[in-house]
Amino acid sequence: MPDTGWWMMKDKQQAPFITDINGAEIYDGNEYFVSDEGNIAAVPPGENWNVHNALIEHLVETYGTNYIAEMCGLDKRVCKI
Repeated sequence: MPDTGWWMMKDKQQAPFITDINGAEIYDGNEYFVSDEGNIAAVPPGENWNVHNALIEHLVETYGTNYIAEMCGLDKRVCKI
């Protein structure tokens, strides 16, 4: 009989965890970020390039895209035509 991994799911459901500000579960060994508002779960590798993940939404809501762009080193210029 193939191993379906059901036992892993059962163990994870019983394992202790903390939650982030969005309610995501963070288990022992998982990475997460900490902000003034609380814990923020690290974005899973499969969603790392998805702009619709909870971490990016939190950063935009908290700091705004202009501040984020400046912190990333983008130059802010004024158009003079």
